[in-house]
Amino acid sequence: MANRTKRTPKKDEKFLSHLAATADVTASARAAGYSRRSVYEWKEKDEAWHGSWEEAWRMGVDALEEEALRRGVGGVLEPVWHKGEIVGHRRKSATTC
Repeated sequence: MANRTKRTPKKDEKFLSHLAATADVTASARAAGYSRRSVYEWKEKDEAWHGSWEEAWRMGVDALEEEALRRGVGGVLEPVWHKGEIVGHRRKSATTC
């Protein structure tokens, strides 16, 4: 079956920048207006696309790992509610989850 998704440099950049930020292929394809199937087919057939994909993928995974480490070490701020209003925040660490 032929690809029905039209590739453009602008859409390619959108896909790759989204992938670099999220490491989420499906969401990145959707953001660029591509089908998931098409981007995987291009990855198999186009060496330059494959290389750009891998670089963006590594950047996305690195960002996810950094965020997981930040949250694991430093915890996350959680709102403290009183009578339906936020009255402050407390830091919830991985050890108190």
